[in-house]
Amino acid sequence: MEIEHPLMQVWLPAEGLKKHDFLLDQVLALAALDLAVTSSPAGALASHAAPDYAGAAVEYYDRSIAAYGSEPSVTEENHLAMYCFAGLTPVIQIGLRLCLPSETGGRQSALKSAKDLFELMNGAVSVAKLSWHWLKAGALPSVTAVLNQQIQLDLLDDDTNAAIARLRSINEHMHTSHHGKDIIGPSGSVGYTSYNEAIRHLEGIFAKDVDGSIRGLCMAWPSQAGDTFKWAVGQSEPFALLLLMHWGVLLDRLGGQGAWWVGETGKDLVVELSDALQCQEAKSPVTSTPEWQSGISWARQQVGLSL
Repeated sequence: MEIEHPLMQVWLPAEGLKKHDFLLDQVLALAALDLAVTSSPAGALASHAAPDYAGAAVEYYDRSIAAYGSEPSVTEENHLAMYCFAGLTPVIQIGLRLCLPSETGGRQSALKSAKDLFELMNGAVSVAKLSWHWLKAGALPSVTAVLNQQIQLDLLDDDTNAAIARLRSINEHMHTSHHGKDIIGPSGSVGYTSYNEAIRHLEGIFAKDVDGSIRGLCMAWPSQAGDTFKWAVGQSEPFALLLLMHWGVLLDRLGGQGAWWVGETGKDLVVELSDALQCQEAKSPVTSTPEWQSGISWARQQVGLSL
């Protein structure tokens, strides 16, 4: 967002130099990560093409996390620094996937990165809740912009409306035909209501993406979807992964809009999940339905994959 340029380019570095080591280290990690990723050929691991920058990004990131952990609590004085740090940490975590090789030498699993992101967003939400009354005072323009933005579902095209309706239909079918049983997780029952809420927020994010006035709002969905849904993702519950696959479409669009730190993570996520979910075909009457297969096909098509 252009309204955040003064924050990112002036306030964050200055605040880090003056008061908060964790913030300065995070800014340096983000800068090194930017150089590592953008100076690497498309599809190449940044750690192979730009090892010095990639190594620096990891070192500064580790230092920032350690320094952040020593902060006693969120206060009026440090709330903006804490909030910005919590919000940028998932960005760096996703970007590091483009730098850090897996055990086999390729890129790390996009699904693992997504699961890690769900955990990281808990921290961002906690900081936001503790500092919300200060944030609403207007020090951060994007907060005001997000609060004032209305969800306009009429912006969605017929194709996206059909995709969302299909997810709702699958959820309905799962829980009225007794093919899908509620699962009890640490935060409560993962059933019709939990999935319906995750779908509702996903629909809103798709609408806001079409609106386009605030880029990157898809990053909020992991926190909006709720703790029970997060647990279902962590357990690789098939329907949770189907929803996550649709979120991968939004992540892919964000990468295509110039978010260098996303790269092809959204597309990689869709590939991984479509392979995993197609293996579920014969395991349940729901996963073998045409609707289930259509949901997978839609997500693949949206990121430019063959059906």
